Amino acid sequence: MIARSRPLLDPDPATMRSIIEQWCQEQGKPLRAAAIDYGATSDVPLVADDADVTVIAAHAARMGIDMLIPRQPSAYPHSVYLIGLAKGWIFDNAFETYPVEVGTPNISQAEGELDSEEAAAELTRIAQLLTEHKDEDHSGTPDSPTPSP
Repeated sequence: MIARSRPLLDPDPATMRSIIEQWCQEQGKPLRAAAIDYGATSDVPLVADDADVTVIAAHAARMGIDMLIPRQPSAYPHSVYLIGLAKGWIFDNAFETYPVEVGTPNISQAEGELDSEEAAAELTRIAQLLTEHKDEDHSGTPDSPTPSP
């Protein structure tokens, strides 16, 4: 599953989880929480090898970049996607994808937008933090000078 919760555009994460669980229930394939440990069973769709993790990480990164570059419309019209990398659970075939419609946030959830001055100040603060830390000495990296004795 790849999901995002954008302030003022999507419901909060807890509400989204409830919506996802309800969607799965409606499909006749409820999400089952793993037991205490993360050991895999045939009932729980939590098994992934390195290649699976790479595929999902790549998709999640693209969705994250799309979120950071405010496009209208977004390249990802849904905020939740269930992606099957193999047959099993809800998926009849590998590479099946189910978008899950989560709707919009409740009005009471919206905290209001930053005004343009607050937004500019926050961007300036972030840029300053990045500038301050980019030249820090990271010992052990190939670009770091060797310390003198």
